[in-house]
Amino acid sequence: TNNPLDDLIIDRLCNNDNLFELNNLCGILDNVADHDLIFKTILCSDARCINGIKKLFADHFMEFSDKLVLNTHLEEKPATFNVKKCVIEKAIAVTHKNFEHISRFPFMSLAFLERNKDFMYYDDEENMYHCILLYDIDFGDGMQIRDCIRLVSVLKVIDNVKRSSEMLEIQNTYLLLNNVIFPFTYGLKLSNIEKYNSFISGSDVTPLDDFLLEEKNYKKAEQYLEYIIPDNVEYSSIGGRMNCSPTVPIPPIHQFYNGLFSSEYVVNIHNCRIMQNQRDYFFKTLTLLSDNIVIEEKLEV
Repeated sequence: TNNPLDDLIIDRLCNNDNLFELNNLCGILDNVADHDLIFKTILCSDARCINGIKKLFADHFMEFSDKLVLNTHLEEKPATFNVKKCVIEKAIAVTHKNFEHISRFPFMSLAFLERNKDFMYYDDEENMYHCILLYDIDFGDGMQIRDCIRLVSVLKVIDNVKRSSEMLEIQNTYLLLNNVIFPFTYGLKLSNIEKYNSFISGSDVTPLDDFLLEEKNYKKAEQYLEYIIPDNVEYSSIGGRMNCSPTVPIPPIHQFYNGLFSSEYVVNIHNCRIMQNQRDYFFKTLTLLSDNIVIEEKLEV
């Protein structure tokens, strides 16, 4: 044959085996998706005939057993049978290897649960579970993923917490922009147009450093600068030039400034998150500031 599994089976035949039984055995085992598992099981066994091979898989294939075999959980003398309606929202076929892994370590299969978490929930109004049916495409076993609903609920909570954290980081970015960066930029254009042009081009952060070196400016900005200063970074009580440490080679205020002009989609600086929306907001606001400055200059004239 051209099939290593069939070759192995043929190698394990005895004189009492016949062609009909051989074709029947190979016809069943060849339909198993996980040939490696079947191959290893036979190879590591001492089976030397078709009946011996069938006994290896009697608990998986009804065709190989004269008894009905179930995978179940038994309780001794249960007081009641508490049952609830369960709706199978989705049936998913997996290989025997994956089925065994998920059944033994259901809480380690987070990626699998994450992909299907929307199908698993409990309906309070209907008092009904909604779940997925996971079945072994090789051996026909099946299990309802309902016991993992609590875990899925935790995943959803974690997902919501993560989103809330991201929203908080974005909010911190807006606060830092509105209360520190924009007031500074507004004043810089009025005082020095050349430095302003260098600053908004992303090539020179020095004017912002100089601005924060003044104690009164730093005190006003300090509560917003805390959003970008990690706990392990020391900084002087006066001034915005943080003393760098080996783990943070670039001052946080410089990281924030560079993040505004970065080509990366997301830039995280401690508790701030800069994405393209924040960059668009930054440049559109600069345009509005420029228009207002021109109007004020005309009024002053």
